[in-house]
Order: sequence, then C-alpha cells, then structure tokens
Amino acid sequence: HGAACDETVQVLDFAAGGQVLPMARVVGSVLDATLARYPGTGVRRALFVDDPGLTDVRGELPRPDSIDAALATAAATWAVNPWAWRVPVALGGVRASVLDDSGRPGAALVDEAGDALRVAGDSPVWPLLALTGGHPTDVFAELEGRRVRPLSAVVDGELVSL
Repeated sequence: HGAACDETVQVLDFAAGGQVLPMARVVGSVLDATLARYPGTGVRRALFVDDPGLTDVRGELPRPDSIDAALATAAATWAVNPWAWRVPVALGGVRASVLDDSGRPGAALVDEAGDALRVAGDSPVWPLLALTGGHPTDVFAELEGRRVRPLSAVVDGELVSL
C-alpha cells in the first residue's frame, strides 16, 4: 500500500530455481521503492523498478473500513474488472467468531454494525481468534465474493501475519 498515493497494488516479484528474493518481505515492513504499474483497472499489478530499501519505520494498515464499505469497494473493483479473483481490503474493528447468528458452527468476521463475512474454508480463523481473544481488531484481508481470507491483523499495536 503506497503511503504517498494511497493505492494498494499487487507486487510481482519472483525468484526461481533456488534463487532468493533480494530482500525478505516481512509483514509490517515499510519499503522505500519505486513501482511501475501495469496497465489495467481494479487491483493493479506492479513491479519494483529498482531494488527496494527497507526503512526503519513500522508499517500500518491502510485506513480500515466497515464490512459494508469493503463490499462496496469490492463491487466497484469487480464492476471494472470482473476477472479480479480477490480484492484486498482493510477491515476495522472486526472480531473473529466461530458461530453464526443461530449458534451453528461457521467462522466469520463480524464488525461493530453486526455485518459479517464468512471466512474462506481453507483459511482458518483460529490464529486470529487466539491472538485477539475474540476482541475487535483491524484486519487486512482479501475478499473472494462474500467470503474473506484474513492475512494479517493488528495485535497490541503491531501488525501480525496470520
């Protein structure tokens, strides 16, 4: 997520055949880098123009939204690019739940308004639940339709990988 441009892009960076990436990408790292954006709409892909430098500043999530606002962002993205499989979003004040409204098992993220997104079946909610104790937190995730894939969360002021 670009601090100056306020845009989230998908960075394409490859290492093949036993090679390693020039710099480890750790959740919460802030990189000083120039990106070249590929043409397109929706979630844009980007490539590092030169080797990124690691700054000594801790990163934060982009401005978090409610589930309703995140769904609107995803709908706008899919309207211009229906082939976008996943849409990155920052969700604010969501809590992990393992029961739906009727008390049946079903992992979900629930916001303060009571809106909920089911967690993708292959994305366990238990690490998030263990880290937060079920309390609200900010989460960076990918939306896949009306399902969510949590990737990182803010725990005690630190961005933590899930």
